[in-house]
Amino acid sequence: MFSRSCQLVLASLLFLIFLNERAVGQQFHVFNEGESFSCIAVDSLGNIWSGTDKSGLFKLADGSEGGGAFSLVPIVDGNRGLEDHLISSIAADGNQNLWVAYTDAGGGINKVDNSSHSFVRFSVDRNQECFPNSDNFGEGLPTINPNHLTVDKNNTVWGAFRYHDIFVPGVGTLPSEYYVYPGSMAYIREGEDRFTSISVYQDYLDGNEVEDYFPYPANNCNPGMEMAQTRNCQSVSSNNEEVWLSVFPYTGKNGVFNPSRIIRFDLDANYLGEYAFADVGISGGIFNAMYVGDEKQWVSTSFAGNGFAVRENGNWTAVLPEDLSCMLPEDIRVNDNAIWGNAHGNVFIGTNKGLLVYDGRGEVKDPSSYTFFTTENSALPSNNIVGGTSQDNTVQWIATDNGIVQVSMGHFPSDEVDPSDCGEEDIDLIMAQDHDYLRENDRSFHDYTVTTEICDLNSDNEYKVPCTVENVYKLMKENVALTAPTPEYFTHDNFSPVLLSTLSSSGLDDIVERVNNWEPQVTEENPTGRIRNVNDVLSFLQRQRNVEVVDVPAMFRGLYKTEQMDLALMELQAEENPKSVVPCHKYKLYNNTNMIIRRSMYERTLDSWFCGGNLHSKDYDEIYAFPDDHNYSITNFTANGHFLYPGKVVRKVVNECGKVKVISRGVGVQYCGDSRTGQINANGNVVIGSILFKNIDLRLIKAFEEQE
Repeated sequence: MFSRSCQLVLASLLFLIFLNERAVGQQFHVFNEGESFSCIAVDSLGNIWSGTDKSGLFKLADGSEGGGAFSLVPIVDGNRGLEDHLISSIAADGNQNLWVAYTDAGGGINKVDNSSHSFVRFSVDRNQECFPNSDNFGEGLPTINPNHLTVDKNNTVWGAFRYHDIFVPGVGTLPSEYYVYPGSMAYIREGEDRFTSISVYQDYLDGNEVEDYFPYPANNCNPGMEMAQTRNCQSVSSNNEEVWLSVFPYTGKNGVFNPSRIIRFDLDANYLGEYAFADVGISGGIFNAMYVGDEKQWVSTSFAGNGFAVRENGNWTAVLPEDLSCMLPEDIRVNDNAIWGNAHGNVFIGTNKGLLVYDGRGEVKDPSSYTFFTTENSALPSNNIVGGTSQDNTVQWIATDNGIVQVSMGHFPSDEVDPSDCGEEDIDLIMAQDHDYLRENDRSFHDYTVTTEICDLNSDNEYKVPCTVENVYKLMKENVALTAPTPEYFTHDNFSPVLLSTLSSSGLDDIVERVNNWEPQVTEENPTGRIRNVNDVLSFLQRQRNVEVVDVPAMFRGLYKTEQMDLALMELQAEENPKSVVPCHKYKLYNNTNMIIRRSMYERTLDSWFCGGNLHSKDYDEIYAFPDDHNYSITNFTANGHFLYPGKVVRKVVNECGKVKVISRGVGVQYCGDSRTGQINANGNVVIGSILFKNIDLRLIKAFEEQE
């Protein structure tokens, strides 16, 4: 697209910060390193809360400020402090309340005011087969082991409960007794003062049991040698329409065996359906973690090496470690209740081997849709990710067995503007091009691809910003000079039109391949290692064909050999254009001094012969730089009067197993059309255009590495 040439060809275009917070590379901030955490949540005021196993509840006030350290919160449950319990789950509602689930003897749920730390305690009802006529002395919880909590859009709190059991030793002639309180699901609506548990023993007695999908389990009282029927509930998750509950296998009092499954409810607790392992395409143990997004739903198995499954548009896709073998070890396991997401489609999967991040857009079985962070390629303090939560979508708080991590990660909302919405005939004409037809029928058609690795997550380079597609694309979008040319990106040599006219398709491919494989020649004068001379990539063809590479005439050397004027042109380009990529805006891209001289020669001597004088300016070409947030790409459309109108360059950011690359494809025609001149100019564009975008990529690499 953006080439210039001589005479017939013009190219176009945390020991560090506060207390025990440790700030480290890749914008990972590690808090309370050395402490093992079990769960984490952000409340409606922006405070971050994290639970532990018998070390209490920790809080970071207004975590969005990113300072300080998590400190122990002195909340006492009325009997014993939370330091005596495993805090299994935390969830926040929209009314400044935190819901804390804690297990073991005396376990229950505390509703905590997130400002005053005052609380209301919810305890267990005595609603169990072994005590059918006892009063309900609690607040509706089915067991002392709430395992997982979620809050839906209506501020209804839903809990998944595991069983608990009681052994009563015999006294005198009274025999010992062993009772099992089966697990269940329970919920409490906004404004209520007690939980409602589903399918408890009283429901069974009253005929209100939901026997068809959630029967009360058998053998709870003194089961003896029989397996105690525990009906464990593992995980619960909700979206705008449904609540999903994960249940262990068990046999009901109706004698029906219920396999491991997910039961679906609407937000009023009405049964909608269920899924077993056979439905989702994975197997093993139980569904140990779920994230029920509005667009996609994610579930995992408790067995190592069995992966996870994703439901999209009503269809399930199983994703196994071998599908992502370029990044995942075979024995990887998703940790219990360690999947979370954000409103933009990103999904974060905590495993025993690291953090797997889905980009929110790609195919769920495509490795390029994921990035995998470990202690080896990031500043995670541990590979054992036990939970996480998203704050304002783009900040993730991650709980590990060796501290808490804050990291800026997650893409921004998609820009809904479409190029056709701009109402520009220039763009519409380019979008309507039939490239297959032009390739066969127009000699000015050009098509080249340049691929550059911008960062490698698994390299030794300690990036200050995580090496992700989102972050590279965001950088390009914030600085138009990292996706469209400035004068410094052009080469300072010209080459013979004779060479251009003799280049075959294979010859052009050779040049593009050499550009793609360019090793930056970094010097003090050339810090990005950009390609400064066409000779660098043409010398091998020059030797093969004995074609001379033409230097700039002596009368112009003093002008173009100094880069002082180019710097002035770069400043002018920066002044006249917005810094960021703005949809539908027309940008002026200035040529370097060498190219301006060439255009002056055309205007004075050859303009009328040179395809009718269609250029609008000798100093600059105009383009529209159009961002596509959904596909992580920026398209440079040429405007009418551009040397290569109508044509475009699409710069797309991709992830190949932890290597983030930019793929630039230039395609279109040159306004001289199906003529010998058009063909020469198209050849020149393939050569200079590929060099041009390689040079932009080299600058992008440096800019990414220098980010704070």
